[in-house]
Amino acid sequence: MKIVPIIEDPEPILYTVQYLNEEKDELDKAFDEWMDPEFLKHFFELNSEDLKAYNNFHGTHYTVDEAVSKTIDDAFDFQDLLYEAADPGNKTELKILQDLFEPLRNHENEYYSLQKSKARNSWLRFYAIRIEENLYVITGGCIKLTQKMKERTHTDLELKKIDQVKRYLKNKGLINKKAFKELELGI
Repeated sequence: MKIVPIIEDPEPILYTVQYLNEEKDELDKAFDEWMDPEFLKHFFELNSEDLKAYNNFHGTHYTVDEAVSKTIDDAFDFQDLLYEAADPGNKTELKILQDLFEPLRNHENEYYSLQKSKARNSWLRFYAIRIEENLYVITGGCIKLTQKMKERTHTDLELKKIDQVKRYLKNKGLINKKAFKELELGI
């Protein structure tokens, strides 16, 4: 596993993971899938019952084709928001990154080191480990149509990845900004 800074700057604040034997890091992989009409059409056809349940729960009426279009639009918006929030040169926006990611468990109100976190835009999700305020490592992303992550294989996989990355970071001592700065410097 490799930890990849998303924005090259003296003080990156957002990283992503590139798993062994994967060509792309998790951020690029998710955005590529969310912007690929063929991938999305297959996904929503395969998960058509979940889309119906989502529609019923939220009072919406998305068809498969509408869900594909909505996802592509939402992905572009999410990408803009994420990059703007992660840009260290954008000092007035640093709080946005902290606000963009929230604890994975809905009932948690406090923040702490190595906390499992999520960022969402509609049914799109990025999962991450919070290191400190405004320092996160994205572990993966998916389309979440169900209430509970354990209900579907693709969302349950994201839970496994976030646990794997948390263990990795803890074992490598990557638990604060100082450790990440040393990682960047190759110390």
